[in-house]
Amino acid sequence: MRFQVMYKKSTQSKDAYMPFFESNDIVEVKDFAMRLAFLEGNDVYVQDTQRNEIVRDFDSPLYR
Repeated sequence: MRFQVMYKKSTQSKDAYMPFFESNDIVEVKDFAMRLAFLEGNDVYVQDTQRNEIVRDFDSPLYR
């Protein structure tokens, strides 16, 4: 899978992130990450495994 939603609880250490959801569809990953991030106490980011970087702009043509 190209995109991974990385997740940890806010009370955990910075290296506690773990893959929570994976997909090749950036729209699906964005929706899932946003819903998870709105729950209090969650820290979430999306990793692009193909480019080995954090996704900062979901609308960028790089991810289409």
